[in-house]
Amino acid sequence: MGLVLAILSGVVWGFIPLRGYFSLLIALGVGYGIGELISLTVNRKRGRGLQAIAAVSMVVSYLTRSIILTMPFYGFTDIFGLIGLVLGISVAVNRLR
Repeated sequence: MGLVLAILSGVVWGFIPLRGYFSLLIALGVGYGIGELISLTVNRKRGRGLQAIAAVSMVVSYLTRSIILTMPFYGFTDIFGLIGLVLGISVAVNRLR
């Protein structure tokens, strides 16, 4: 379930035309959504395994977004995207603590 949500959220995140600081807000929302959906899927259980799944799902979401944005090779070098990735992982993992 986390992988499907990660790919879908990465596609949506890639097509949202906001860049810069707004990308950080989008990454926070994606991280929250991934953490919350994983939490709901496993009946609000918590643990390190679920935190790892949430972190990997956030990385997959970021990679999907970056692949969409790599037409001009912008996606992988976006500093706000990388900072957003770290913040999104933090939010997703904290939802499962």
